[in-house]
Amino acid sequence: MSNSSDSPVTSLGAAPAVSSTSTWSDALDRAGINGVVSGLRHVAGRLPIAGRAVTAKQSAAAFGVHPREAFDVPAIVEAVGPGTVLVIDVGGAAISTLGSLAATAVSLRGAVAAIVDGGCRDLDELHATGLTVCSRHITPISGKKRIRTVEVNGAVTCGGVTVHAGDYVVADSTGIVVVPAARFEEVLAIAREIDRKDRAFADALQAGGTFADIARSLGHL
Repeated sequence: MSNSSDSPVTSLGAAPAVSSTSTWSDALDRAGINGVVSGLRHVAGRLPIAGRAVTAKQSAAAFGVHPREAFDVPAIVEAVGPGTVLVIDVGGAAISTLGSLAATAVSLRGAVAAIVDGGCRDLDELHATGLTVCSRHITPISGKKRIRTVEVNGAVTCGGVTVHAGDYVVADSTGIVVVPAARFEEVLAIAREIDRKDRAFADALQAGGTFADIARSLGHL
């Protein structure tokens, strides 16, 4: 059920939307889409957030395998813009690909969040940037000479979900979901209907109806 009428996720691009990742998850189920990111946690910044994905694929190795310049953080920073969500695929490695300097740069370019299937560091400083960050690991281990940026804005995998540049990313205190751009309107219509029924269900409960009777009358749950 949507949780706030003035939430930053009441609009995604030009299309009005619902905010709850639970509602989006149910809509994705009905559409037959795998879109729920698993294994990442919220580590900094405010929730909920939503935006269009900018993607980066990276590979990780032992220290010294990759030259320092292969990390290529500038290419990733330059790819983000206002309202975007940076999604970084490091294959789940427990190595930091996002520290305070990169987070500051990304935030100053208007990005609202970074979703990292890998590691981040400088946690206290991350909070100060205002950027919302979700990651699989928090670790002081640097990506310098360990991480190579393979591609920016290609297909990546994050928490078991394939993400393309331009897909819609929504995160709240419950979790993270990705809605493919090509099917956004379809999933949005389903999510709105689920949200409508959730609200009607809650209103009926407040009015004294029984759970079973309401579920039967609404054809919901």
